[in-house]
Amino acid sequence: MPQGDHGKAVWAAGRRLPASRVRQAVPAGPVTRALYRFVEHTIRHEPAGGVTCELFCTAHDCGEGSGSQSEQGTAQDWALRHTGLNPGHDLFRRVFTDHARVTRAE
Repeated sequence: MPQGDHGKAVWAAGRRLPASRVRQAVPAGPVTRALYRFVEHTIRHEPAGGVTCELFCTAHDCGEGSGSQSEQGTAQDWALRHTGLNPGHDLFRRVFTDHARVTRAE
């Protein structure tokens, strides 16, 4: 490569290219960089959120439920009454819901 131009000219196969054939690298937009830091977290039951219980009758074409109850006994009482009024409705799906808190591990 000939000396003296200090990178101002573009050379290809030993000869200088005309300025009309030189393409400049132009960024399409601002360059964005991201740094990812992976931090461990823990998840635990949050007692302040409470626990709710709900029972659903699984008998064919029934679908009735106790509704969300803050006391498990209230939901169970509903299931006992429901079975008493509807013989054969003796299987229930129980759903317990609580709250969880995620915290960064130290």
